[in-house]
Amino acid sequence: MSRKSPARRLLRGSERDKVAADLKVRYEAGTSVRALAESSGRSYGGVHRLLADAGVAFRSRGGAQRRDPLAGTAQRSAALDPVVLASGVGLRNAADRGEGVFATRSFLGGELVLVGVIEAELDHNDAHASQIDEGRFVRHGGLMPKVNHSCDPNCGIRLNVSGAHDLVSRFPIAAGQEITFDYAMRNYTIKHFPARCQCRTPRCRGRITGWKDLPSDRKAAYQGFVAPYLLDLEGRHTG
Repeated sequence: MSRKSPARRLLRGSERDKVAADLKVRYEAGTSVRALAESSGRSYGGVHRLLADAGVAFRSRGGAQRRDPLAGTAQRSAALDPVVLASGVGLRNAADRGEGVFATRSFLGGELVLVGVIEAELDHNDAHASQIDEGRFVRHGGLMPKVNHSCDPNCGIRLNVSGAHDLVSRFPIAAGQEITFDYAMRNYTIKHFPARCQCRTPRCRGRITGWKDLPSDRKAAYQGFVAPYLLDLEGRHTG
């Protein structure tokens, strides 16, 4: 018997507009209404109303299908406006870490922050590569490669319908804060980084590690915010 989800408070005004706009971006990137409802904890009808109010042109039922992450990559990259993909964030100087991505508005916990689009598959791993399976790496387009690592990040990874990585806020983010995620949320092992981590958070591990070497307490803290294939890889290597 499934547990009943707690009721969500009614959205109003600008908060409702922000949630509707984020749902619209994800829907137009290919995510189904049902998947949006499940990931946001809202009802199917509630999500449908928010999308309708945002002016979405609805697909026929069954129109969004999960496929190979690289299928149609060029077409998706051309069709999705980079400004839309990065709505609410912008590139700024991040002191001694070079450039970084910063919030230009506030975000609620669990809100879509950055839409992921796969630009190309790589024949090797590098500092900005994202892992999509054992031995498979891709390059994300837009601002995603500019998002810095943190050992105590405000965002996590969720796969979208194309197989790319979306960034979702783990808790509320204020305008002006840097957007970060833990690179262990996407890669099983990490290479091509300096010996010392530069995030300077109280939870800094001292070096950037992959999921394989992540402490068990951090794995538990990241539940629901990591790429699911990392759990599959862990099972293959430890089972």
